[in-house]
Amino acid sequence: MRSIPHKLRTRPAKVDRFTYHYPGAALRAWRTDSEPCCRTLLLVNWFFAYGVMSTRVTKTRLGIDNNVAPREDLATLGEAAVKAGKIDRRALNKLKRQEAAHANAVEGYSLFVAAILTALFAGVPNETINTIGVWYSLSRLSYSLCYTYIENRSLSYIRSVVWWSGNISCITGLVLAAKKL
Repeated sequence: MRSIPHKLRTRPAKVDRFTYHYPGAALRAWRTDSEPCCRTLLLVNWFFAYGVMSTRVTKTRLGIDNNVAPREDLATLGEAAVKAGKIDRRALNKLKRQEAAHANAVEGYSLFVAAILTALFAGVPNETINTIGVWYSLSRLSYSLCYTYIENRSLSYIRSVVWWSGNISCITGLVLAAKKL
């Protein structure tokens, strides 16, 4: 049986009575003696990119889902639904933005995986990896909300700033890993 590299081993969390009575103590313990949250961060971001941001459920509910050619749903069936009065133009535009945010989340996920795994194997401190992962996750959530709900052209630049924030978090992980190698 192959041995598991030290960086991938997990230890059971130390929980005592003090931690139950003082929740802030758990956060302090997490910061000082943290385990990498890589699996959790990778799974949560995968589920967010491929599940939560997907428009499939909404399109099915509205009757504009075409499993034969799903990338053409909103262009063909969406326009037909607007003409038929099933949905209004604003709802269709929101679905288009959500679908674009979904595609962007899927595209950005591979950079996040590369950054987290490279940092982990290079020996970047766990606290730093966790911080990068949470930074990316919050940036992606903010980006998706901005992309889906902001309709104003001048406010849409917030989306670009948040997009760069997520990418900079990944670039930070890669640069820190490169310095360790």
